Amino acid sequence: MRPSDLKKLAPSVSLFRRNMNLIRNFDADWYLNTYPDAAAHRLSPLMHFIRYGLVENRQPSSWFDASKMPIRLPKQTFKKPQAPKRFLNVDHIDREYLDSLAKSETLWVFLNVATTTALSGGMLSINRFADVAIEAAAGRPSTAVAISGVPLTEKAVEYTRFEQRLPMLHLLWLAQNTDPLKVKIFAPEVFSKAMIDDVFKSDVLRYWFKSRPSLEIIVLNQNNELMPKPEEFNPPALHLTKSLKIATAHPRYCTKALAVKTGLPVKQLTPILPEMAQHSAVERKPVFMVSPDLMEDPVSGLTQQSVIEEIESFLPEFEVVVVENMTLTEYLDLASRTMFSITFGEGMDGYFIEPVLSGGVSFAVYNDIFFPKNFIEAPTVAQDWSSLLQLIKENVPKYLEDPELYDQTSSQLQALLRETYSRDISKKNFEDLIDGVIDHAPSPRSSQIELFDNLREYFEKKRAFQFHNGKPGDKQIVSTPDNLIVQHLGSEFYSVLYEVYERRDYDLLIDDEQEYVLIDIGANVGMASLYLRNRYPNIKHVFAYEPLSTVAEVARMNFKANPSPVPIELKQIGLSDEYAIKTVEFFEDWTTAFSTENQRLDSFLKHSEEGSRSEARTTEVEVAPAGVEVRNILDVIGEKRIALKCDTQGSEFAVFRSLELAGAFDKIDAAVVETHFEAPDEIIQILQRNGFKVNSRCDHEGNSVYTIKASRLGVPE
Repeated sequence: MRPSDLKKLAPSVSLFRRNMNLIRNFDADWYLNTYPDAAAHRLSPLMHFIRYGLVENRQPSSWFDASKMPIRLPKQTFKKPQAPKRFLNVDHIDREYLDSLAKSETLWVFLNVATTTALSGGMLSINRFADVAIEAAAGRPSTAVAISGVPLTEKAVEYTRFEQRLPMLHLLWLAQNTDPLKVKIFAPEVFSKAMIDDVFKSDVLRYWFKSRPSLEIIVLNQNNELMPKPEEFNPPALHLTKSLKIATAHPRYCTKALAVKTGLPVKQLTPILPEMAQHSAVERKPVFMVSPDLMEDPVSGLTQQSVIEEIESFLPEFEVVVVENMTLTEYLDLASRTMFSITFGEGMDGYFIEPVLSGGVSFAVYNDIFFPKNFIEAPTVAQDWSSLLQLIKENVPKYLEDPELYDQTSSQLQALLRETYSRDISKKNFEDLIDGVIDHAPSPRSSQIELFDNLREYFEKKRAFQFHNGKPGDKQIVSTPDNLIVQHLGSEFYSVLYEVYERRDYDLLIDDEQEYVLIDIGANVGMASLYLRNRYPNIKHVFAYEPLSTVAEVARMNFKANPSPVPIELKQIGLSDEYAIKTVEFFEDWTTAFSTENQRLDSFLKHSEEGSRSEARTTEVEVAPAGVEVRNILDVIGEKRIALKCDTQGSEFAVFRSLELAGAFDKIDAAVVETHFEAPDEIIQILQRNGFKVNSRCDHEGNSVYTIKASRLGVPE
């Protein structure tokens, strides 16, 4: 403890003289890790605990329970602090409005960006919701609405680029001058974590937040990619209020998965579209409006600038206008009169929407995070940038030649928008949110997620595994005791580690004197291939099959990161009993549940926990007969024998039928296969017919999951 801390402790010495156990058992490192907001505060950890932690029922260490100590706290824990005067100037604001705020019993505060140098769709959306909130508050007694600014370190501003619905007041002014019983804070996602941190740095704000009988923080999730991580946001926020919610702008990510991932209730809050002046094709100017977003497409190599140059070359009579340094009035006038528009940003943003609302035609690349599903087949939306550029070149001449076709296309786009967006929908969403209605509850933490976390903790503490998380968007990495470094996708991967290293499901009964090749059907990120190559030195070659491109790419990186004289050849195809190109579903955070048989995957999901998965996506995969592939391998392996591992979430029955038909079992000495969704009898019979001794174990009755081991040398354990 520092000498300065002893001086600060003076007023509280009598309080602790009889309770020195609290000080002796104080663990500063544990306290800072457990309560991240304390690290951001100017006080030392011990002083923070004395001043704030005790009243908030925090603990001094992992082993000491302060709540059981007979401590009598001072009657007045907080002294109402004063805010810095530089944030409190309200001379320009109507006194009657300020009085209504001071007298309010319920206060709704919208935090918007405190800058006059930028104009974004998010800022406009928050301003429009303040307008809807004013309508809603008019029918509720003693309820007021305010707009404040973030970051909280900035002064309140008066917007110059658009008409603000209410004058902006600094949050410190509200904390100093209002005393509502109920408060709702609406914070944009990108500033929500910083807002919480700044509240803890300010005695004024901290006192105001903590002393409200009812306070709720609603994170405005306008862009899901900008949401703070739950582990960084939730702990400090929950020390201000137990009432946290997420309001999503786009229905595509208003999901149960988001509620479980964040641990917070989720409610759809549909953005409010502006009213636009209508202009038909013949009234519009030869202008091609483009958004100011930077874009660089790694597939085609196209950039924002190269697309603009293509448009300028293709339409020399048109003026290409980038939306920059405009007021809202100037921008909306341009959007309502431009002939065409293209957005390089989210896709479903103002640069696409607003020209359409005024009768124009906009182009965009489909983004499955932001676009509603009904836009997949929209006439001016493409799946990639090369296709979009081609679409523009093919369709723009048609629209220019045929004004009626132009107007029909705009009407079609407007109709698609109206299916999801309208002021009435937005008002209903807001009223429901205010009244406590939610779309998705986080529910108790999923037992499946608990299992994954427990497995990770077990391997880390008991088995010397090391887990590493990279930057946001990076893959996760595990270092294993047998010196493997493996990238993975989280979630059920921890169950794979359990199957491989703890239960030893993939261990084989093979001849130590014989050389083998391993065939890994359903390789996923390559964990089993790498493990078995390490474990059995007489495996001299590995042939791995993984049809899902995103997972196969991770497997390739893992094979490259773990070099060995024993080669691993990966084929990005699935094995079955036919040749086919299939469109299938998969979950990015649960790729071990992937199957080339959609109906089998559906069966699996019926007995799984929805909340522990992300949303389903679709992709195309190539499928080939297993017997043909293995016969090709037999042609190149000489006298080596085969060890087979098969885990394909449902197509294993077709795989084994194909292998038997091709006579491939003659060279196979050992096999381990996981079967799903039906009794394993057919596979057991195929193995027994071909001279194998078989052992089977039921792992999941609901999905009929069995682990089957087979060997020619004896009954495997």
